[in-house]
Amino acid sequence: SDGVHIITLTGVDDTGLSANATISINVNTAPAPAPKENAELFISDMNLYGLNAGDYYTVKTRDDVRVIAHVQNKGNIDLHNLRVYVEIPEIGFKYTGDSFDLRTGKDKQIDFTFPFDGKTGYYTAKIVIQNENVRRSKFRELKVVS
Repeated sequence: SDGVHIITLTGVDDTGLSANATISINVNTAPAPAPKENAELFISDMNLYGLNAGDYYTVKTRDDVRVIAHVQNKGNIDLHNLRVYVEIPEIGFKYTGDSFDLRTGKDKQIDFTFPFDGKTGYYTAKIVIQNENVRRSKFRELKVVS
């Protein structure tokens, strides 16, 4: 039970001599605090490629780009309304994908395609997955060929 408890220990040797020691123990059985809510999203793999180009990280000037990513919820709360965004700032390109949910401890492969029309060259694609609690970004070099 809670409170201060007094304990007396007595030791006796083989000749009959004894000694006492008294200690007090304070017992408090208050409940442990609830764990802090933690939103943690992990992107373990991400690839993108043009459907007409044939190689990873390569697209044609007018192509559909496919993105495949593996995401995991490593936090202790469900993640609702996650959304994927793709940006290529050098050419002003932006894409917003559909929203999805990811329960605690679960993982999911996301797979989507978006239309692309850009000039030949090398660009940095920024892929963001986020909701109101968490945000993760990946960057991929994208080669655009004619």
